[in-house]
Amino acid sequence: MNDRRSFEQMLACYCAPVLKKHKAANMFHMDKAKNLSIFALIREYNEKLSGKQIQIKVLQPANSRITIFVFQTKKLQQILKRKDVMLFLQSFGYPLPCSLQTLFAHLEQRLSMASAYPHEIGVLLGYPLHDVVGFIEQRECLLRGHWNVYRHPRKAMQMFSLFERCSKELMCGVRHGIPIEQLI
Repeated sequence: MNDRRSFEQMLACYCAPVLKKHKAANMFHMDKAKNLSIFALIREYNEKLSGKQIQIKVLQPANSRITIFVFQTKKLQQILKRKDVMLFLQSFGYPLPCSLQTLFAHLEQRLSMASAYPHEIGVLLGYPLHDVVGFIEQRECLLRGHWNVYRHPRKAMQMFSLFERCSKELMCGVRHGIPIEQLI
């Protein structure tokens, strides 16, 4: 399978809710050795998606396994403007005010120091703050799905269902050879 087709399948599978404007961000990982043209593909798809206010950011670009962070620019900026989110991120050393540029710079720093993904990344992915805090504090989980839910399980189940429909729709289109930018 070629790199472009593989990349589109990854986008459809892992980032459909973002591409369909139902979620702020998603991410997935790729091995650079298996995807030799990955950086060129990301530049190409950033160009294709820029008119739709969607960006792709590579995290940990020097690693053999990179993180592809796909986000809606405006939704992520709105999350960063929330006072509760600002205070939460500040507790992890993020500078205030937090632009996207400073956000990613600090996140890269946190990723380089951590043996696992920093848990605050859940807020950046658009998960409810109370669920991210519940995960960090190891509270009793009410539901597991796209994220661990600690409050409002009914609302989360509706979101999970919506996310699944988005993924199925995009995966079907990509399998039929329709370019992802035409599907969103």
